[in-house]
Amino acid sequence: MIIPDSWAQAGGHESADDGEEQFFAVEVRFGLLLEYDTNAAGEATGVANRERPGIRTLYVSEDGGRAIVVESQAERSGSSVTPREDWSSIIARPAGAGDEVDAERRDAYRSLIRDLYGEEDI
Repeated sequence: MIIPDSWAQAGGHESADDGEEQFFAVEVRFGLLLEYDTNAAGEATGVANRERPGIRTLYVSEDGGRAIVVESQAERSGSSVTPREDWSSIIARPAGAGDEVDAERRDAYRSLIRDLYGEEDI
């Protein structure tokens, strides 16, 4: 689902330093984050022992050319799920980070970023 306008404006906005670029949240998926006990090598042992509400956020670079997915914890209130206070709608990552976006989707992402964030945040 496309993020609500209120999430774009209320989420944290990270500034990009030298060698970094900004990525803008455009879509989210709701689900569960599972926690496992791990062994000394960091491998999961057994079955999940805890579930938390979570979201997977798709962040896209300003030019629509690169994308990153970030999982984070969320808050559940009745039947709705919202990001926690520390969730950012604009994140900074090293330039060139993420996966390349298919050329036919780039225009749609650029348009979505302009609609959600306006010119002043870009």
